[in-house]
Amino acid sequence: MKPDGFNLEQSILECWQVCEDLKTGKMDQQVLAKYYEVKFNQLWEIFEELTHDRYFTSSTRTTPTPNSFNNETSSS
Repeated sequence: MKPDGFNLEQSILECWQVCEDLKTGKMDQQVLAKYYEVKFNQLWEIFEELTHDRYFTSSTRTTPTPNSFNNETSSS
């Protein structure tokens, strides 16, 4: 299955969980570090594939993305 924006969003949310996991202290720090290394690598792979497939500039996207270079919104 090819990743899409939903996959990217879910991976980002999973990585944010690191803050909660650190606060609870339930896992050994070494184990937690390895666990999140895997999570962040998965997130990066999804991002790279979406970027490679030009997902963010795809004409099939319906959500406009802001263009920070000229303060306009692109309607790809």
